[in-house]
Amino acid sequence: MSAAGGPEPLATAAKAGAREQKKHTTRNSLVQAAATLFAQRGFSASSVDEIAAIAGLTKGAVYSNFEGKADLALAVLEDRLDRPLRKIATTGQEAEPSQRNRAASEMLLSHVQAQAPWFALELELTAIAARDPVLAAKLRARDEAICAWVASILSEVVGSSSKVPLDWLAKAFIAVGNGVALDRLKGSHWASRELLTAMFDAVLSWATGA
Repeated sequence: MSAAGGPEPLATAAKAGAREQKKHTTRNSLVQAAATLFAQRGFSASSVDEIAAIAGLTKGAVYSNFEGKADLALAVLEDRLDRPLRKIATTGQEAEPSQRNRAASEMLLSHVQAQAPWFALELELTAIAARDPVLAAKLRARDEAICAWVASILSEVVGSSSKVPLDWLAKAFIAVGNGVALDRLKGSHWASRELLTAMFDAVLSWATGA
């Protein structure tokens, strides 16, 4: 028996840390492999076997880290779509108040253009979820998390001056973002920077009573 804090507990902690690092590396490899295949073929045409092969791992590694292909696809959305958007929006908060809506419009259009494959993946998952209650629930949970995050951003922009609940505003802006993404996937470009800026100005003026 070793004294508290002796070599054995330290060795055990080191092994646990190494296992966690290995698990993180494995998950990341699978997410990157899945992203590559989903971008090329889409969700339905990609198999777990192919994803594992691209990652240099076994099929068992997929199922020991994710519940299935849909869970892996949600991890891809988090890595390729949600995380970059959070980073972009945080940067946008630094813009001057008078330029914030224009900056938000530019960032939204740029993000949608750059992340088109992942919006397509989200759309495909949404279509599948119409007949898959489990996947639908997971997508709704993701939507709620995104809504809460957008509402927290809006609280810093409008503060207590909003006349409507911030989650309403958040849902309105998310709906606009989804609409722009769908528009771009079809090759349309009706949502210009000027149009979006005017819409953001109008919505925030209505919400604050300005």
